[in-house]
Amino acid sequence: MGSATPAIIAVAETILGSALTYFFQGRTSARNDYVLALRSSVAEFCTATMIYRGAESDRWYIVHQAHTAAQNEEAADARARETRTSARNALYRIELSTGSPTIHRAVREAFTATKSIKDAEDAAEASRRRDEVEAKLDDVTRLARLELGVKKSLIA
Repeated sequence: MGSATPAIIAVAETILGSALTYFFQGRTSARNDYVLALRSSVAEFCTATMIYRGAESDRWYIVHQAHTAAQNEEAADARARETRTSARNALYRIELSTGSPTIHRAVREAFTATKSIKDAEDAAEASRRRDEVEAKLDDVTRLARLELGVKKSLIA
């Protein structure tokens, strides 16, 4: 029994070491998956929202020009709807990627701000609303960086 004890201890240590390695690698892998999912969904949302912002801005200018043909308005409406759908899908991806209510709220605010461009009364207000969308998207990326533990943007 005396000679078997060190062998049993060695086997137990190996099993324990393997189990701990497996556990910590699993946690690291899950964290990496979360980071990648959130990063890609935020990037997708910001891109889709900026495209949607452009479509809403174009629609606003087309609707508010007196000499615009009805077919141009219809095309602008269709493009705004299409880009809104892409932005909304990206919004859902973020909401599925993170449970952070702060990020969820910021994403919804950015989406709503983009949608509001069409309701601007004049060009100055439309411009202010476009700028507001960019500020809201900056908030989304700032909150995502905080969630992921990134101290500052890699792009200065």
